[in-house]
Amino acid sequence: MASRDLINEMRQRIDALTAHDAQRDSALHDAETDSGGPAAPSPASSSEGSDDSEGPSTPVFRRLLMTVSRRERSVLDVRARLLDAGYGEAEVEEALARAVSAGVLDDARFADVLTRSRLAQGRGVAGIQRELERNGIDVSCLPDWPAAYLEDEAGETERAFELLRRHPPRARNLRDAAYRKLVGKGFSSDAACSAARRWAEERERVER
Repeated sequence: MASRDLINEMRQRIDALTAHDAQRDSALHDAETDSGGPAAPSPASSSEGSDDSEGPSTPVFRRLLMTVSRRERSVLDVRARLLDAGYGEAEVEEALARAVSAGVLDDARFADVLTRSRLAQGRGVAGIQRELERNGIDVSCLPDWPAAYLEDEAGETERAFELLRRHPPRARNLRDAAYRKLVGKGFSSDAACSAARRWAEERERVER
């Protein structure tokens, strides 16, 4: 599924949660109006044993929805943002659990979107893996990663070579500069070495 489709699906989930919140608030308001005062919570809406105990109406959950409304984020990233915003650890964990249950947060989906995006940007697998790990995602737990995104090591080398063709480095020692550029972009040392050698040899032939 394309990243735009995934984002649209995520926004639909957020809209559904927001609509649920609006309906519940409206029902509570009507009950208060009819009774002349705040309505007593029913067993289904009480905090004991209810999934609504950390519903969209809570400030921390509303902040979570705003945080993920524009792009996919990892659970670790959202947790850090909510804690930095001053919310308590317990309420943050409850909000995260609800978001994961509702499909608003999904580390596997985040990993898929990030991997495809970084590959399209010409990044290497090693760099993508480091970025995923910084987001608390163990790539060994992802199904067939990175083989699901790459045909083989030759494909990684070919992408590195094409990157050098599009954005060649400028230095006295072209091969070393090309290698450093590719490693900096997250390509493995083997892929960077092969691509840099091939690209430098091609440049030498052209300039003769």
